[in-house]
Amino acid sequence: MSKRLHVYICGSAGPWDEYNPFYVASKKYAKEVMYLIAKKPMSIEELSAALNVDADSLKEIVDALIKIDAAVVDNNKIKANFVAFFREDIYKISNFAEKYSRELSEKIIEKWSIIERKLSEVHCIEQVGLKKVAFAVIGAYTLDLDALSILREKGLAIFKEPKPGNREYILYGREYFEEHIKLISGLYWGCHSSIVNGVGFYTFGDHAGKRYAIPDVNFSEEILGKYKFEDERKFRLRASELLTKVLKEKKCFRETLVETSIDSKILDLLLDMSYLKEENTALFLNYPVILEEDNDNIVASVDVIEPIVEEVAVESYQALERELHDITPLKEGFSPKLIFTEVWHWIFGKANKILAAKGYIYDPPKRKPSEGKYIAWIHVSPPPRFM
Repeated sequence: MSKRLHVYICGSAGPWDEYNPFYVASKKYAKEVMYLIAKKPMSIEELSAALNVDADSLKEIVDALIKIDAAVVDNNKIKANFVAFFREDIYKISNFAEKYSRELSEKIIEKWSIIERKLSEVHCIEQVGLKKVAFAVIGAYTLDLDALSILREKGLAIFKEPKPGNREYILYGREYFEEHIKLISGLYWGCHSSIVNGVGFYTFGDHAGKRYAIPDVNFSEEILGKYKFEDERKFRLRASELLTKVLKEKKCFRETLVETSIDSKILDLLLDMSYLKEENTALFLNYPVILEEDNDNIVASVDVIEPIVEEVAVESYQALERELHDITPLKEGFSPKLIFTEVWHWIFGKANKILAAKGYIYDPPKRKPSEGKYIAWIHVSPPPRFM
C-alpha cells in the first residue's frame, strides 16, 4: 500500500461538498497525493509515475486540492499548502512533550486536595465516583477546552483561517504508520461534544479507536435505522431526562422509567453504551451526569488549574522553535502557532495519562477491540467556556 496521510482539521469543514477538505480527501488516491506533495513538490507526471495511476485521474485530485487551497502550483509542480507531520516528526513531538507533561501533571497533583474538595460536591459522585468526574472536568474541560481558549488569548496558537467556500479551518495531515495506534493509546486528548437545548453530550478519551456514545453515534440511526434530525434531538433530550432521573432518584428500575416503546429502546442503548449499569434489576449511573447546580464547583476546579496551564503552555511554546526546529512544518516555514495546537495535545494527553496511571483521574478500559479508551457524560446547562 502506498504511503498516505490521515487528514484532520481545527475549525469547521462546513457542508459535505467540493469545498469540504474531508470530501476532497475521501477521493481515491487523494491521501496518497497529499503525502507525496507534502514530502516535496511534484508534477502531475511525477505523481502519476510514483503512484502508477493515470495522470488525468490525478489531475482531478490536484485540481480539487487547489480549489480548497490545500495545494498550490509552483514552477509547474504541485506543492502542499497544509501542515503535515511525518513519522519522524511525531516521534520528535512525542519526546518533546515528555518533560512538559510531567511538569503539568506534577503541578496539578500539588493542587489536588483543593480540586478534590470542589469536585466532591458534584451530585453524581455518589454513583460514579470522583475519578470519572475528574476525568471529565480536569482532563477535558480544563486541559483541552479551557486550555485552548488560553492558547488563543495568549496568542500561542491559530485555530482557523479563511478558506474557499466560506469555511474557516486549519488543515493538517499526519502520516499513517504501523506504530501510531500504540503510540497514542491512553493519551487522553480528544473531546467531542454536541449541545441540544442546553444539554451537553460529551465523550473524551484517546484516538486509538472508535467511540460508542453520543455524539459519536446517533440514537436515531440505532433506533430508526437512519439519521433523522428532529428525532435525534427528541431522543437525546429524552435520554438526558432518563439519566437525570436515575441521578436524582438514586435507585431506579426499568418499569419506573419506561413510559413508551421508544423509552425502552433508549434505555437499552444507554445500558449498551455504558451510561447506565444494572445491578440486581436496579439501574445506576455509570457515567457522570453533571447538573447546572454543579457548575460553581466545576468552574472553581478549572480555575485552580488555569494558571498552571498558562505557565506550562507559555514555557513549552517558547521552547518549541528551539527544540523542534527540524520537524517538517517548521522547516517548511509554517508558523509555530499552527503547530502548537498539535504539540499542546501531546503535552496534556500525556499529562492525563500520568494522572490516570497515578489514580487521580479515571483510566477507562478498552470496552471492545475496535474502540478507544474513553468515557461519556452529559452536562445540563454547561458554562459557555465548555461548549
